[in-house]
Amino acid sequence: MTALNNIYIAGSYLHSHKTGFSARVVGHLSVGVGQKEERALSEIERKYKSLLENSHDLVYTLSPEGVIIEVSPNLFEHTGYRSSELLHQPVERLLHPLDRPIFRSFMEKVQEVGSFTQGLDHRMSLKDGRTKWYSTKLALVEREEGPSIFLGVTKDISELKETEFHLKHLATHDYLTGVPNRYFFEGALSRAREKVKEGSEYYSLLLVDVDKFNLVNDLLDHDIGDKLLVNLARLLKGNVSTNDVVARLSGDEFAILLKGVREQEAEHLAIELCNKVKQKDLCPVLEACDLRFTISIGVVEIDGYHDVRQILSRAGAALYMAKSAGRSQVIVAYANERLFSRLEETSRLIKLIKGADREGRFQLFFMPVVRSSDGEIAHYEALLRLQDGDGKIISPATFIPVAESFGLMGDIERWVVSEAVRFLEKNPLLSIFVNLSGESLGDRDLLTFIEESVENNPVVHGRLGFEITETAAVNDLLSAEQWIQKLRNKGCRFALDDFGSGYSSFAYLGKLQVDYIKIDGSFIRAIDQDPTRCALVKGINELVHSLGKVTISEYVENEQIWNLIREMGVEYGQGYFLGTPSPVPQEMMSHSTISDLVGNRK
Repeated sequence: MTALNNIYIAGSYLHSHKTGFSARVVGHLSVGVGQKEERALSEIERKYKSLLENSHDLVYTLSPEGVIIEVSPNLFEHTGYRSSELLHQPVERLLHPLDRPIFRSFMEKVQEVGSFTQGLDHRMSLKDGRTKWYSTKLALVEREEGPSIFLGVTKDISELKETEFHLKHLATHDYLTGVPNRYFFEGALSRAREKVKEGSEYYSLLLVDVDKFNLVNDLLDHDIGDKLLVNLARLLKGNVSTNDVVARLSGDEFAILLKGVREQEAEHLAIELCNKVKQKDLCPVLEACDLRFTISIGVVEIDGYHDVRQILSRAGAALYMAKSAGRSQVIVAYANERLFSRLEETSRLIKLIKGADREGRFQLFFMPVVRSSDGEIAHYEALLRLQDGDGKIISPATFIPVAESFGLMGDIERWVVSEAVRFLEKNPLLSIFVNLSGESLGDRDLLTFIEESVENNPVVHGRLGFEITETAAVNDLLSAEQWIQKLRNKGCRFALDDFGSGYSSFAYLGKLQVDYIKIDGSFIRAIDQDPTRCALVKGINELVHSLGKVTISEYVENEQIWNLIREMGVEYGQGYFLGTPSPVPQEMMSHSTISDLVGNRK
């Protein structure tokens, strides 16, 4: 028995003790052995032959030129070829045309290394026309006579690849409509921008939003709203080129990347889409209720000067103007920049925001976050509200986008942090989390202000936390890391909000030292009625736990959802079933009174 690189050749079979691999090799080596050793070798050969014939792996040998010498019997069963169709044929006979060059390169690499290397994933073309995925490892075996031969072990990984492709699709596509999600779209937009910058292509962007979509969910139900979004996605895809990209960015907001389309043509297409949506019966229930379904669109032609965030911001500003101007409107960003300041509603909100601190129009509402283990309140999320001139509450969804567009978030969040600190000083038994916008991550002065506020008020140590959305954190990962690290050093805690809302890779979680992960409410909603959503939430919860982090479930709207997430092991819950946002007076604020207000949800 002769040892070659830990591979032992016994008669016409070889075995590697290191890898556990067995295979037949063409030709016998002349090895001088005694009778006892001959019997031992025969027994080894018999065992290895049995293993080879019963192996699930496909085993074969190739000449240095890549010609098939011999194969294991199961390879014929896998591929459908007869021996006469494979033996003495180039290995390319088995390979998918697109994978032939990389397999040849793989063989060259093995010739250099001379031993097993990392497996190569590739496709094989079967005789019946099907294509399947396999993973191959090669070894170069030297013989005492004749040239070296390749020894190949191939595993069928088709099911694994199918699962992998499915997971990639889920990670880059919207689960409801099937169109690409924000993560996919921003990548496509970035590549389009580079082509525009090079001067090789031109593109335009349409940002589409459903008018008054919240009324559909409020007046009817979420299932009808979901059907409306599915039908809208289908209509948008059916009215653009196959080279264009239609994506769902969030709730009722879609984006269309138009290839080879300039601003004027994009505007005409946007108007056409608005008209088709009005004419199309996308939601029979709405028609029966005599409710008109319309969309508004912001248009921007992409240039090479603005980055992805700026392009989306300008399109968003155009969309905001379109929605402010009425239903079923189209606004082109560059052609209408002067209209920004003319919109009455925008101007009114800007004035309210700028004078809110001085006039006492800002107010904090408190929403409890409840432990699932004992039903006790762990902390509160501070939610900002703005009062108009008549004392009516304006939702953050209305004024926050305006504040972000006009650079007012820094002042707003300084007020929120100051109020939160004062609140904690007067209520030593409570803990509060406040929200940080994506715009704030680039504001170093705001970070310094918060650090100083915490340092000057040691009583808030361990009781003040911050929430930042997954989208904001990933869009500016470096700044997010710095904020989290610096404020955690001051005794603050962090929660990553809206987790799972559109990013395929969770590798960034290792960089963000957050204390809590808040599972996006779109997954939680209706999990008591939708097994698919329930499975998604369970998977997300297990993923987060595997990373050593704690989960909070948003949108706990009823007892069934609360029971489900508790069974899954989600540590905390938040939602109207557990407690609504409330402006409880500070002099009455204590843990016991808040518990009474919220109710015990054990």
